[in-house]
Amino acid sequence: HSNLSRQQLLANQGDHRADTSYRVRVTGMYLREGGGQSIMTAPNQAPQGLRRVRFDWRQLGGQGSAAVDSAYPYTILDRGLEGPFLDAWRKATGGGIFSYEPQQLTADELRMMPTIILQFEGSSDKSSVDPNAFPNLAGDLDPERPLDPLVAIPASHYMDYDASTDTFRATLFFDEEASGTGATSVLGANVIQGHNIAHYIDGGKIGFAEAGFTRYFLQTIREPITEIFKHCHENIFRLLY
Repeated sequence: HSNLSRQQLLANQGDHRADTSYRVRVTGMYLREGGGQSIMTAPNQAPQGLRRVRFDWRQLGGQGSAAVDSAYPYTILDRGLEGPFLDAWRKATGGGIFSYEPQQLTADELRMMPTIILQFEGSSDKSSVDPNAFPNLAGDLDPERPLDPLVAIPASHYMDYDASTDTFRATLFFDEEASGTGATSVLGANVIQGHNIAHYIDGGKIGFAEAGFTRYFLQTIREPITEIFKHCHENIFRLLY
């Protein structure tokens, strides 16, 4: 697609069958204090703290397998992530409680809520490119999996606005199994929102790229353009079979 971002460091896509959605494997999760719409922070913005949601993806149902399905307006994550997520949320918000109750929020309050960052299993292809040069790769955040891609979910995506009551409600849930998908998690429209998604059927890979992100990325990246293209080709997400 001509509009797909050139920095599309795609996500490892897992376990695709004819009767199921495409899937990725969730290998990490973080909460970024102070929010932010993009995986990148603005150049004039002060550094923001990241709180790791501590879990071992190997211990999750399906080893972290998550269906990518825009038919779901919300996101369901494995029940095993609930405790670690709530603990990280309390730390990221100074003791706040993640609530499903309707909330009245100002624009600034919504903007300052933590940004959820998901880490997906990346391609196992070897690459000489420094992952720390790419803001949407794990890099030093996960030395064991530095080439895993990262996807940001701002509060404006996971908090749903109800105009009839002028309130917001969280659309991120935790459950044992996502009904009908064959996976233990579903990444719904609120994760896909704001991203260009590419499916590489023959190569068994799927990619996420933030819409409108390319120009700033290409202006600030520390690698030559030819290396960017090479890296994007080598690190698009692999289907999880």
